[in-house]
Amino acid sequence: MRLPERPTGWFAACAAGDLKRGDVQSRRLFGESIALYRTESGRVRASFATCPHLGANLGRGTVCGEYLQCPFHHFAFDGDGKCVDTPYDGPVPRQARVRMLEVRERNGLILVWWDDEGRAPSWEVPEHDQQGWGLPRLKCFRFKGHPQDTTENSVDLGHFATVHGFSGVEMTERLQTDGPEMTARYRFIHHLGPAAWNVEFTARVFGLGYSLVEVHIPKLGSRVRLFVLPVPVENGEIELRLGAAAPDGPLGRLQRSIVSRATLWLLARDANQDIPIWKERVYLERPVLARGDGPIGPYRRWARQFYPSLQTQSSEVA
Repeated sequence: MRLPERPTGWFAACAAGDLKRGDVQSRRLFGESIALYRTESGRVRASFATCPHLGANLGRGTVCGEYLQCPFHHFAFDGDGKCVDTPYDGPVPRQARVRMLEVRERNGLILVWWDDEGRAPSWEVPEHDQQGWGLPRLKCFRFKGHPQDTTENSVDLGHFATVHGFSGVEMTERLQTDGPEMTARYRFIHHLGPAAWNVEFTARVFGLGYSLVEVHIPKLGSRVRLFVLPVPVENGEIELRLGAAAPDGPLGRLQRSIVSRATLWLLARDANQDIPIWKERVYLERPVLARGDGPIGPYRRWARQFYPSLQTQSSEVA
């Protein structure tokens, strides 16, 4: 069995700061050409990029106030995807419309909603308390993989020891699920050269495209936030954005910058150990699990809700 490549949910297209007022980006997301842009007033929008007039790429267009203008014949489209202006005399073609995607600017990120059936968002990624915290610093990887696999790492306790060399790995609370949200809490000993620290993790997962991991190192009195943000792009590939954010400390923003940079380096190092495995991994519908794996089975049952086609198949079988 192969999992559908495009789960339903919110996915991070980029950092909010990477899209300035008046910017337009031509992106491949969810196997589609997408135009991502910010209007002059600061609104972020995303649309399918094919102009309905003569097929030009709107991602190569221009922001004109609150509209996106096609680079070919200068047809202009509003936030609902409706064509509102052309360079010609006479009425605007009523059927000239592009499909828009729901977008949120949240927690320093630009999130885009995807659903294969075109349904509106049924849930939201919450705003995190940003007081005293910096925005996440991001690093992006692109490789053949699937969002379910990268997100599954948050409950795959066995791999923390075998792949990353952590010890004493254990769940501290039973896995919790609430609709599209999942929470996993665990701890382990992290080894870095001769040093070792007890680390406490709380992973909050919202769909298969957005994970926030709250990290606490009691010995150092340190807290950081990790972000794991996979998004399907095309041909079975994903972009995986990893992020790290730190709070202000005695040294203010300087300390925040140093800690977030160091944390992101460690997170990227761990990802580089995972990526060769993810790239060649085969999804098994009925894996032979062992006691030390962690709650992989419950996680996969929870994840099925993000595949409308699998839900339809289940209903037909029933």
